[in-house]
Amino acid sequence: GRRVFLGGGGGAAAGGDAAVGAKAAALRQYLRGQFKEAEFQQAYRLVRNSADEGAEEVRRRVGEVIGADSVSELFTLFQLLCYLEDVAGAGAGA
Repeated sequence: GRRVFLGGGGGAAAGGDAAVGAKAAALRQYLRGQFKEAEFQQAYRLVRNSADEGAEEVRRRVGEVIGADSVSELFTLFQLLCYLEDVAGAGAGA
C-alpha cells in the first residue's frame, strides 16, 4: 500500500493548530499528486459535501471519479483531509 508521512506529532494550544494545518496541507499536496486536478477537486467536493449522505454512497461516487482501485486506498485520506481542515479551522477561530 501507499504510505503517507504527515510530519511529527502536534504541539499544544496554538502550536497544535498550526501542526494540524501543516498536516492538512501535506495531505492535500499528496492527494493532489495522485490525480489530475479536476479529479482531485471533484472527489474532494464529494467528500466535503457528504454530511447528509451515507459513507458507502459517497465512497461509490468518489470511486466513479478516481477509480475503484484508488478509492479502496485513498477514500479514507480524503475524509481525513476534511477532518484535519475542520480541526485546524476550528482551532484558528477559537
